[in-house]
Amino acid sequence: MLISMADKKVELKEAYIGYIDILGMTNMMLQKSDQEFQDFCNDMANVVDSVIYEDSSYYKDMKIEMNFHMFSDNMIFICNDINFLIERLGLLQRRLAIMLGVIVKGGVNKGKIYMYENKFVLGKGLLYAYKIDEEYHYPAIKVSEEIISDGEYNVKNVLNDEYIIDYYQVAYSLSETDFTYEELPIIKDLIESNLKKYEGKDSKIYKKYLWMKNYHNNFCKKNNINKCIA
Repeated sequence: MLISMADKKVELKEAYIGYIDILGMTNMMLQKSDQEFQDFCNDMANVVDSVIYEDSSYYKDMKIEMNFHMFSDNMIFICNDINFLIERLGLLQRRLAIMLGVIVKGGVNKGKIYMYENKFVLGKGLLYAYKIDEEYHYPAIKVSEEIISDGEYNVKNVLNDEYIIDYYQVAYSLSETDFTYEELPIIKDLIESNLKKYEGKDSKIYKKYLWMKNYHNNFCKKNNINKCIA
């Protein structure tokens, strides 16, 4: 029997892509019971929904398109606006850390993408973002230097050619009081407890939290917040 092949008319489109790697997901899959992992996945889905669909007055007059895909321990965000994408990925970092104790790393870039009915996601743009994530080992979302000039907000230059989403600044700019007095202490405790947990045991993981400690302390010093990690 011949299978009818309808002609597809989907065209490549240029978009900004965020490729996110959830750190420690493999261990969580193996160590949690089925019920615990189900609850965790539901909580994570709620966080992602809140990030994508939460209203933002800054963007109310703009036509924002955001697509989300997830497989295994990777998330893909595809968006037509770089500032919106950066803000939302910053919110994702913060909420996963505060609500689930989960940290991520990733990459953001721009390129051509083929998308068809949430079934196919292909293209150089995805490859570009994936390569940034693959080559970046710190718990941060690195933004390609090539698209820095496209954005305006919430990107931090940590080295000469290294830019990351400044997710502390994203939260601080949205609600200075809430972040300083309610949320920052939670992330501080997360970093401190994991530094203690992995010191002398797993240098690879320990270095990730040491990087987070330095990022945390730099932010606190810059904004005169008395919540540095010793």
